[in-house]
Amino acid sequence: MWEEKLRVVETVEQQHACWRAQEPLMIGPAERTVLQTLGENPPRIWNAATTSAADRKRILRFVIREVVLDQKRTRGQVWLKIV
Repeated sequence: MWEEKLRVVETVEQQHACWRAQEPLMIGPAERTVLQTLGENPPRIWNAATTSAADRKRILRFVIREVVLDQKRTRGQVWLKIV
């Protein structure tokens, strides 16, 4: 039963990958200009009244690749690196 469900998931993932390959994300010049303008001023997006807490979390997940914590670098302190 479990293996059957895994096969179904695999099939759906393969179908989705095929669909994505056939339907690449296409944006027009107007959308490209808006996205570029927003990308040049992140605080504008972050502080906008229309940006929800969930949106801010999504932005952070998109921007941050990893967080590294090191307690051993300096005794009594935690060293933090955000990539």
